[in-house]
Amino acid sequence: MGRATVAFLATVFVALCMPRLIQGFAVMSVDLGSEWMKVAIVKPGVPMDIVLNKESRRKTPVTVSMKDGERLFGDPAMGVSVRYPKNAYIYLQDLIGKSFNNSIVTKYKERFPYYNIVEDKETGSVLFQHDDDIAFSPEELLSMILSKARDFSQEYADHPIKDVVLTVPAYFNQAERRAVKYAAELAGLNVLQLINDNAAVALNYGVFRRQEFDKSIQHIMFYDMGASSTTATIVGYQITKSKDHGVTETNPHLFVKGVGFDRGLGGLEIDMRLRNHLVKLFTEKVKTEGKVQDSPRAMAKLLKEAKRLKKVLSANIDHLSQVEGVLEDKDFRAMVTRAELEEMCSDLWERIDDPINMALKSAEMGMNEISQVILVGGGTRVPKVQEMLLKATGKDELGKNINADEAAALGAVYQAAHLSKGFKVKKFIVKDANLYPIAVDFTRLITDDDGVTTTKKVKRTLFSRNNPYPQKKVMTFNRMTDDFTFNVNYVDLENVLPTDYMSVFGSANLSKVELGGVSEKLEKNAGTESKGIKAHFHMDESGLLNLVRVESVFEKLLDKAENESDESQSTFAKLGSKIIDFFGGSKAEEEDGKVEEKAEDAEEAGEEEKLTDEDGKEAETKEGEEAKDGEEAKDAEEVKEEEEVKDEETEKEPKKDEDKKTKETDANEETKKDNETESKDEQKVKEKPKPTIKTIKENLTVNIEVIDAPKPSADNQKASVKKLKDLKKKDEEKAKREHAQNSLESFIYGMQDRLYQEDYEACSTDEMRQEISSKLSEASDWLYDQEPDAAAKVYEDKLQELSKLTRDLEFRVEEKKRRPEAIAALKDALNTSVYFLKAAKNLTGEDQYFTETEIGLLEKVYNETKDWFSKVMKEQKKTALTEKPALLIEDVIQKINSLDRELRYLSNKVKRKASKKKKPKAKKTNTTSTGEEEGAQQTDDKTGEEPVDKAEEKVENGENIKPEATDTPPEPVDETPTEEAAVEEQPEILELEAPVVDEVETPPEEPIETTEAPQEDVTKINHAEEL
Repeated sequence: MGRATVAFLATVFVALCMPRLIQGFAVMSVDLGSEWMKVAIVKPGVPMDIVLNKESRRKTPVTVSMKDGERLFGDPAMGVSVRYPKNAYIYLQDLIGKSFNNSIVTKYKERFPYYNIVEDKETGSVLFQHDDDIAFSPEELLSMILSKARDFSQEYADHPIKDVVLTVPAYFNQAERRAVKYAAELAGLNVLQLINDNAAVALNYGVFRRQEFDKSIQHIMFYDMGASSTTATIVGYQITKSKDHGVTETNPHLFVKGVGFDRGLGGLEIDMRLRNHLVKLFTEKVKTEGKVQDSPRAMAKLLKEAKRLKKVLSANIDHLSQVEGVLEDKDFRAMVTRAELEEMCSDLWERIDDPINMALKSAEMGMNEISQVILVGGGTRVPKVQEMLLKATGKDELGKNINADEAAALGAVYQAAHLSKGFKVKKFIVKDANLYPIAVDFTRLITDDDGVTTTKKVKRTLFSRNNPYPQKKVMTFNRMTDDFTFNVNYVDLENVLPTDYMSVFGSANLSKVELGGVSEKLEKNAGTESKGIKAHFHMDESGLLNLVRVESVFEKLLDKAENESDESQSTFAKLGSKIIDFFGGSKAEEEDGKVEEKAEDAEEAGEEEKLTDEDGKEAETKEGEEAKDGEEAKDAEEVKEEEEVKDEETEKEPKKDEDKKTKETDANEETKKDNETESKDEQKVKEKPKPTIKTIKENLTVNIEVIDAPKPSADNQKASVKKLKDLKKKDEEKAKREHAQNSLESFIYGMQDRLYQEDYEACSTDEMRQEISSKLSEASDWLYDQEPDAAAKVYEDKLQELSKLTRDLEFRVEEKKRRPEAIAALKDALNTSVYFLKAAKNLTGEDQYFTETEIGLLEKVYNETKDWFSKVMKEQKKTALTEKPALLIEDVIQKINSLDRELRYLSNKVKRKASKKKKPKAKKTNTTSTGEEEGAQQTDDKTGEEPVDKAEEKVENGENIKPEATDTPPEPVDETPTEEAAVEEQPEILELEAPVVDEVETPPEEPIETTEAPQEDVTKINHAEEL
């Protein structure tokens, strides 16, 4: 391959890599709780930070309200939820991915009876009937909130953001996880991962404590009580080795050992009981015609007060509850004590240790193996909760060394940075655990010895409880010769879930998979040996189960001709891989994801096969125990035989390698004894051609039917996207209109206030001010007569009209304010130029750095500027302040820049020539000299050092008319009288301060080819900024 071809391919690879390199400069995470959400970002210069919302708060209520065409989020929406509860939607996470008949939905309707919740006829899920024409699904409402979270992040980061990591509760099943991901897709977000909130908290804890972990595993329990649920998680931290792209690395690992949860134990349940207590007190103390339970607004007010009261009672033993206008303009006041709160929630305190026991049972551990219990979530701030936790865990104290509110968001954004291509972070590998066992079941026909055909149902465990993920598994169907169907279901849930949780969990049936083309592939490969049908499953980082592909696998023994053909093809493949390796980094960047995925496949292959085999053996053992006929036992034996064959083949490979090494060693010994000819003959005899087996894979057609929570149809998805885009467009138009309205209002009031200030009165006549004031008053009246939905352009046009009216006055005032400073700066520039000219003309002989042309150019610019300045100053004195000034700031800046350009060019030339002169003189320091010569040299050194020090001083002050100080120490200058005279005059010149040069950067040194001063762009000079 020629160099030109290689160069061309390199260019192509680099071009393909560029789009990936520029993606994802900022990523975000959203800790999506049932009541609050926290948003975090990572961007260049900002490692990890919590995003503030419009109210500058670090957390935002998960609430969206819609009333009178206005959509609000967060705290403003919570205000609407109190006044108009039907129009504000809260606690949406409880309904995500749920069917209409789920017990959680029933309880939600009991807590918030004012919502009109109906069933989606297509999917069987939940819909909020907003009005007669519009209904919203929980996924659509959640997508609105996620879209607003992205708006917060983009405004905070000042950069577009699309990649996100979302937190979900660890107990979420497949339907709930898919629903959250679907909501994010509706919001236009690219979900890098759905990370369990407990794993995100554990990651945040571990990232900042890397030094505390070693090769011995350390177990920590995280107890998280949120608004709607409570979770206990046992996590193991350990430094272990892992492979990445074939390279063995030692990194900290996080292993989720066991998880326990209670989906009904949380802050919301405490709030609801406290609200009901307030309702009881109100009914007893205040007499009203109607019932407070029948008023949604009254119930919403009391719920808001219950939330506030719970927080206060966490720090106080009692508090006076006050609510104005609860019902029929009747106020409410009552004293509530912490003891009353603890008594009304007594049954809840008894459930606090249930998640702990469940987690310990899942992990098969005891509490003595847990080194620390760390609190997470707002619910753990309740004193009674902490008291019960101390009793349940037997610990002396509870860990409070992480941010209970923000830990999950920060852990998730660290994972987002790790997954993004735009950042490189220290690796902290997370191995989460699958909570619910998943199995595959199918049926097949079996014919016994009497010829009777029966149907047999076979069940195989795919992912057992606490299996780590991400993980891939392959299931093989060996006896299928025609199209068939298999089902993917949750199994053994009664041993995993707490009592009476099946109504909360939802459907245990996940999907139904129909395979086609089985018989056709068998006919196509009739002359080969069938190795069965392999279904490739992948549980990804988000905990979602995917059926990657299903294929029929065949093996064929190749003859010599076919073998040679395959070898030639493999040679070309190797050549192509060498070419790819030649371009190293570019190719790796281009296909980083694919390469990593292949590396993971190679790394996990052994692990997956081992896990699959173990699952198979366990399944067959159970099947053998439960078998009622001889056929099932026979199947189990066949499966075991297949596994033994695989094991034997695996064992043969290392034995072959050992035999080969032994033979090579013997051959080497024989070579030492015999001649070379005999050894070559023996090697030729040993090297015999081996038969080659070719593996053929044929993909089958796959049709998957989702059973647990069907996804909306394509038409409904398009309708949802259009609905959300229309709402987004209305919000943008509203924001633009409000901005234009505020800008106009601010201009009117600001100008009315400034119009009678001293500078404005000096630069305008009474008639001018009267005219402007009249127009401003008319605009103010016009502003308040506009319709609320007026277009933003109407306000923008009115603002432009008023700006045009006051433009000349604003210009004159600005010129008046800046004129004294500009005049002083120009005078300084002229003074600096004249002193520089005097010094330059006094230089003679070898010390003359400048040509006559260069000096003449500076002198010409100086004279022109001086004459112009004298002329316009006379005109300016004759010009009234109410007229356009004769001396313009813009013209002054141009004149200063012209002088500055010439001075900088000449001063840089002095620096360059002076540095060239110093190089040969350094040799004099190495020669032997008399005392008198040394004394004279020291005197000269001092004489030469003085201007250099002062020049360095001026560098700090930002002056631009002196040579810059070099990094090398000052060296003695020539002892000629002419140079001494120049040195004596130099400090006087440098003591003059040039105008506004503190920010001017000296241009890079370039060889001087001509004596003409270079022309520079005046916009680069910082005089304009200073003036």
